[in-house]
Amino acid sequence: MKKIASLLAPLALAVAAMPAGAATLSNRSLAAPVHRGAAAVRRLATTPAVAHQATGVGINLDLVGRIPTSDALFKTSIDIANNTNTDTQVDAYFSGLIGGSHVDIIVSITATGIVQQGASQLASLSVYHSDDFIDDLHNAGYITSTEESGSIIGSLFVIYDSPSAGLFDQIGQGSVQARFYSTHSDGGTIGVSANGHELTQSEPRSLVGIVHDTRGESGTPQLYTNFFVNNEGYAASDGSIVNNNGLPIKIRLTGYSNATGQKTGQSSTISIGPFETVGLSKVSDIIRGSSTDDTFIVFVDIVDGDSAISGLSSTNDVLTLDPSAAQLRPADWSAGQPQ
Repeated sequence: MKKIASLLAPLALAVAAMPAGAATLSNRSLAAPVHRGAAAVRRLATTPAVAHQATGVGINLDLVGRIPTSDALFKTSIDIANNTNTDTQVDAYFSGLIGGSHVDIIVSITATGIVQQGASQLASLSVYHSDDFIDDLHNAGYITSTEESGSIIGSLFVIYDSPSAGLFDQIGQGSVQARFYSTHSDGGTIGVSANGHELTQSEPRSLVGIVHDTRGESGTPQLYTNFFVNNEGYAASDGSIVNNNGLPIKIRLTGYSNATGQKTGQSSTISIGPFETVGLSKVSDIIRGSSTDDTFIVFVDIVDGDSAISGLSSTNDVLTLDPSAAQLRPADWSAGQPQ
């Protein structure tokens, strides 16, 4: 089975300690399956839950970070919406790498900011908006100033509490979206958007995407493609979230030539910890081999571990670093699968 994922911005990881005040995420569990009702109602196969806390729709955002590079500082703005007329508890789990060390931080979301888990609710028909989610974690005391100034990359898992059947157990009752951006030298910002998706029993073990690399070509925009890959896990039939028993998985990238359809190259195995996101810069350099193509189809496969992956592809301009993002597509099909 083939899989792909993507990177939005150049990535630089520095070594730093675990953040002070970070809560430990021991497990993510799911409630019992929700049976599908009328055809017009879109329900989840299972509803993610946190033990003794919120139980309801769970939405995964593949990439949240604050990434300094030699050219820019990339930040993440977040919007988390309650689309119903009912107040509810909304918990947000950040899992990822801060200075190269794994960390899990758990907070609850309100319209005015983040609070200690369970301390308050997200009001009906309201939106939590943050121009810089990592900075919000710092202001709330979950990470230090030193940690914030380093490199931070991970995923965000948001759970809406379901007070009763029909509320926060259906797709669309909650929304999570992000914008990854940097400040432009002429003023303003440059960024791309990404939507969260509900975590279900049928998350892909394989992804596929398109990679461009026109660096050095005359008469065309100078572009290259990066990937972000998130080890998101999937919902088991009993309601638990499967993520390789808390151990890292291994993925591999495989490229195919746009001109010949033949395999061009393959990466070595890449390790991703539970719920972590890995950045893969200039994917063409990883899978090009001896090919001179400027366009490739690239698969990302889990080659070791029981989990699921998702991610984004970002094609960036060499001069402006302006990114254009696309969701990597599931590739868990067998007919027509390249060998």
